[in-house]
Amino acid sequence: MKIFDQSENEIPKLRRGVALGFFDGVHRGHADLIRTLVMNCCQLDLEPAVFTFDEHPATVAHSSKRFSGYINTLAERLELFEQLGVSEVHHYHFDEQFSHLDPEEFLNTILLARLQAGLIVVGEDYRYGYKGEGNVTALRSWCDRNQIKLVVVPDVEIFGQKISSTRIRRLVEMGDMDHAASCLGRPFSLRGEVVKGRKLGRELGFPTANFAVAAGQISPAYGVYVTRTRIGSRTWWSITSFGLRPTIGANDSVPMVETYIYDTRVDLYGQEIEVFFLEMLRPEKKFDSLLQLGAQIKEDLQQAYIWHQKSEDSYISNYVKSIPVWVLQTDRFSQGSLQFVFQHKLERQRAAAFALLMQVLTASCRRFPGRTELSTELDRLYGSSLDSHVEKHGDLQTLTLSAEGLINWTDGSKPFADTVRLLFDVLLDPDIDEDGYFDQAIVDSERQSLITELKARENDRARYAYDRSMQIFCADKPHGIRATGDIESLEKLTQDDLSKAYRELVTELPAMICVGGRIDTEMLELIYSSLDKLPSERSASVFGSIKPSMFNNQQPEQEIKEYRKLEQARVNLVLTGLPPYFSHRSIAASMLNSMLGGDVHSLLFDVVREKMGLAYSVYSVNARYLSALLVLAGIDADKTDAAVSAMKEQIAVLVSGKFDARLFETSKRLLAASVEASHDDISHMVSAVVSAVILGRNMSIRDALSLLDNVSREDIISLASELKLAVNYRLLPDTLREDIKS
Repeated sequence: MKIFDQSENEIPKLRRGVALGFFDGVHRGHADLIRTLVMNCCQLDLEPAVFTFDEHPATVAHSSKRFSGYINTLAERLELFEQLGVSEVHHYHFDEQFSHLDPEEFLNTILLARLQAGLIVVGEDYRYGYKGEGNVTALRSWCDRNQIKLVVVPDVEIFGQKISSTRIRRLVEMGDMDHAASCLGRPFSLRGEVVKGRKLGRELGFPTANFAVAAGQISPAYGVYVTRTRIGSRTWWSITSFGLRPTIGANDSVPMVETYIYDTRVDLYGQEIEVFFLEMLRPEKKFDSLLQLGAQIKEDLQQAYIWHQKSEDSYISNYVKSIPVWVLQTDRFSQGSLQFVFQHKLERQRAAAFALLMQVLTASCRRFPGRTELSTELDRLYGSSLDSHVEKHGDLQTLTLSAEGLINWTDGSKPFADTVRLLFDVLLDPDIDEDGYFDQAIVDSERQSLITELKARENDRARYAYDRSMQIFCADKPHGIRATGDIESLEKLTQDDLSKAYRELVTELPAMICVGGRIDTEMLELIYSSLDKLPSERSASVFGSIKPSMFNNQQPEQEIKEYRKLEQARVNLVLTGLPPYFSHRSIAASMLNSMLGGDVHSLLFDVVREKMGLAYSVYSVNARYLSALLVLAGIDADKTDAAVSAMKEQIAVLVSGKFDARLFETSKRLLAASVEASHDDISHMVSAVVSAVILGRNMSIRDALSLLDNVSREDIISLASELKLAVNYRLLPDTLREDIKS
């Protein structure tokens, strides 16, 4: 990412998309806005840039009012911009002179002449120019006159209120770190260089790492907090006191961050650390004696440790060979679950190669050369499982090795740890010969298994119709490639192709690990040491930095009829217009899908199937990474026209808002139950963390339920109004073909 300020006389002559705002905190709403910028820039072939300031305009324009401080330093904001995919940041110094700049002059001299903007992205309440006289209405008019695309990104609301930097500052000042994290999309944190303190904590048996808050940055409420602390690439459980230390420092005027880190003893003087504030335990208090203080500290330490054990709050515990290791700590389950996930951009031949490779890897390893031997070992581990999965997220293929097992057994063994070792065996010590080739018999067997699955899919009329609808809709874009490739590609694969795919897997593909359950330091060290065995030349970018590309359907509506030997017809409608997959509005899209055809109470099921009798099967699916809604139906061949008309009528009901309140409330209730149920199984919880990383949007159950609760009837009407039919596909009995009839 390149950084420019107003002192740069020459900047590259590029057409840019520009996001406008100060973006303090780079919170959930900001993330939606900036990712919308990046998405549109990819489609319009523009450079994604942010225009911002190094000083908050409020400190100059409203200098008489109190400004509590910044959520992030400028350096931290720049890091967050880069993580979101921004290529350039143009930051100016906001001073008295700049504050008097005429709104039109700002647009003409900076956005048009200097930045050559072809796209501008702003929030709903964006203001600019002298006294904030410029607003979105004026900006839209100016953009129209200059043939510049303007995108206004809706606000994000959580817990009934708009997310804003002001709200987050207030929450931090109150010590409400839980709600601050919900708004930010991550825990609030402070960074600083560790300095020598009075060593009183060491004398009491609780040595701490101390630093002062950076000048101008917001200070949390004084008190004791459950925290995590990042040291270099590794993050540890910790507990932190923030304040003036009234018991021992009656004359102190500068608040200090004092952090005790569990399970490690390292010299941190002079090092920068980052402390993530998770929950306030208690306000700061003055004690009558050091003895009372020591007793309270012991109680705080125990309370914080219990919180960490139960938290179910996912975080990156370490980076090893560019691979982030996510931990989901919970004490609710006797089992542990680990997923080792790889990603790459979909290509037909590579998709087939990696799909076959994953099957071959989990069929054997050098220690257990064959499925029978491997299965016997898993049975010995009290029913542990070791599997591979291949999925597609938009134009990305996702490859997963998963291990599950009991954390502990009554004989003192640790089946889950042994299963994790087995997972690393199949990955790092596969059954290959000195030329790097896999056992040919296993390759042939697994290849045939995949081909058989694909042939069965082609013979299944419903699945065949779905695949054809996707091929038509996605045309030549990689979004339409099957996750496992196709039969022709699988048949062509050679041993050299598999060896190349294996080398790419362990040296190049972006990867992540997520481990969930009662995860102790011993398990983490096992994972770290195993990852260290990966080739040192690994050149992968960090998992999650490559996001699924937005699918942009530019084709006119297509009506396709195909004929096969069958008795009943299949009808699939593909409707575009849903929000992008990363948008927080996607929860409303899930509601829309539930109301239309996603559940048994839906309009399609109740009206088209039950009341009108036009379909024996009809339902809808939210194709998140295609920003599309699919309606899939099995219909009597002579009723397809009537059924399609009835389907369109149900969409019209949603557009008009003339739907029963019970339909709306039932959908919301069922979705809420689904969100809650997803946390009843440790493997589902781990999968949810992986999905959140791919989406770039991590949230707790409470956050998700709050977003769902905020969905209104008006949101459903608005989304339904944006739906547009892109593909009307019909698979019909060949007896209906006109050329056969004639």
